[in-house]
Amino acid sequence: MTTAHKFNKLFDKSLPETLENVQPYWLPAEMKPLADDVSLITYVTEDRIDAFLELAERWQGPISATIHLVSPSNPFPSETKSLLYRLRSLHTSNPTLKRYADIHLIITPPSPRPVSLPHNLDRNLARLFARTEFILFTTPDTVPATNVQQTIRTHADVFHPRLRLGDVFVLPTFAYTPDSSAAEPEDPRRQIPTSKSTVISLVAHGEMGLLDNHWKLNTGPTCYDHWKDAESVYPVEEYEFHYEPVVIMSRDASFWCPERFMENKAACLYGTYLSGGEFWVLPDDFMIKVFELKEPELSKFESTIANRMYNKFHWEMCVHYARQLDSLDLWDTPRAKHAKVLCARVLQNWGRGLVGGTD
Repeated sequence: MTTAHKFNKLFDKSLPETLENVQPYWLPAEMKPLADDVSLITYVTEDRIDAFLELAERWQGPISATIHLVSPSNPFPSETKSLLYRLRSLHTSNPTLKRYADIHLIITPPSPRPVSLPHNLDRNLARLFARTEFILFTTPDTVPATNVQQTIRTHADVFHPRLRLGDVFVLPTFAYTPDSSAAEPEDPRRQIPTSKSTVISLVAHGEMGLLDNHWKLNTGPTCYDHWKDAESVYPVEEYEFHYEPVVIMSRDASFWCPERFMENKAACLYGTYLSGGEFWVLPDDFMIKVFELKEPELSKFESTIANRMYNKFHWEMCVHYARQLDSLDLWDTPRAKHAKVLCARVLQNWGRGLVGGTD
């Protein structure tokens, strides 16, 4: 069986042509990480290589990254060969990449029109080949401002058991406001606050805000008012199925990204929450969004289809996890509290009679 056949079987919800050229560990890291360390999981495209280098420099730890290129193949054109040579040279010459970064390569054929690349697939591949038990999902535009690895190591007796049970830890993400003077310099990535007190001051002066995508600054489920005074982890109390924070999670105990969506990080986390996983917000560690990644814009029709697909996914997941929890005799335990709250309307209508208590 060829490698392409194996990946098509493994990722059976992905388009077959996206898996014709996949090379795990195309550029392997020299260092073998500790099994219970945290790997940074990300994906990189041709226009984000420089951002990835900066992300790696700030992380200084294990990395599992999928580099996704678009190119004809058999044979590769000279431009693609030159880019691959550049990537290999960067990995060899950059001490951080050479030491810490496992690079997995995907090359997909060009599309007749601009579309988003299958980044949920990219995330799953990077996660599958991560060499540590715990992982942190992010993108090259969002970098760690604090030493997250040290936080996890210092409190391993608290964090590790929860992660292994399927809980996740949220790293609040902060972004400069559009009219912030702090984001004016030529390279805004230099303006990365590293202390909680500095972030609180910037927010108070309107220079920065807590960013939860789909919500206005400082109004999302991560809850800035709670975070600014928090001295210990606290649970996300206003979870909603569009919530897509940066998280630390178990590589093996949490839900994987559904590949029916090209790019939908919220879908990657939804199953974890429905199955009973708790989302805990870290009080002193955080991420900074340093710039905005540009994706191909969807037409109004495409946006409508994507939204309808995700709503259908919500219904499907509600029924799936309600049935699973009920079959494991967990429906009347605290493990089912998230499914009961988020899926009440779905189970009363679409899933009537499926589990105990829904008639």
